[in-house]
Amino acid sequence: MKLFNKQRFQFIERKRLKSYLTYAFGEIILVVVGILIAVSINSYFNKKNLDDSNQELKSQVIVQLEKDIKHIEEFEQKLNTLNQAYLKVLDRPHDASKLNSGSVVATLLLNIKVLSLGNSATNLIDNAQLNNSKDAKNMLNLSSSYKLYLKSIDDTEAIIFKAISDNLKAIEHSEDWYVEFITDFNCTPECFTFLTTSKEHKARMASLRFLYVNVYNNILNNFKTDLKRYLKTLKS
Repeated sequence: MKLFNKQRFQFIERKRLKSYLTYAFGEIILVVVGILIAVSINSYFNKKNLDDSNQELKSQVIVQLEKDIKHIEEFEQKLNTLNQAYLKVLDRPHDASKLNSGSVVATLLLNIKVLSLGNSATNLIDNAQLNNSKDAKNMLNLSSSYKLYLKSIDDTEAIIFKAISDNLKAIEHSEDWYVEFITDFNCTPECFTFLTTSKEHKARMASLRFLYVNVYNNILNNFKTDLKRYLKTLKS
């Protein structure tokens, strides 16, 4: 800087205005070029850091996808067991080996099967800064799919919960054995006769089975298929 300042003063003292302007213009060009280089370097490292963070995000999403797919598959097995219990109560062919030990009656009347998947994958994606890569676009689409399916699952679970509650209310208002059953979990002979022969009760059981097997399970199957498709795309 001392050299530049000395040169500048020499130009002014000698009244070499043209040379000074040329020198000044050269200084401006150097400064502009320096700024452009600094901006380019900064942009390069910012892009590299963003790409690296997106790559790490993709790895985390893949791990979560694998966990969620496994969780859905395990829950589908529980629904299959539940389906066998409904078929037994409805006097339809069923696989007794798949029924859990314990009261089928208590299972159908009191237990509600829910997926409880959570929002881990969508939270990872929605809270991240994404680049313009294909992987980022796929992850955004994946997040949207999660939200749509989870909303459908929540709505279906609410319908199932209401159907089970309505069934219990119907029994509560019409059957004397209900108090002993709901308090001591003891199904008297009258209780057993009602649950195995009542046309109204069987109709409600058939509706619940339809909600679980034909609605809920179909949503889960489509959800699992889409998750596997996204998983394959992100891995490739």
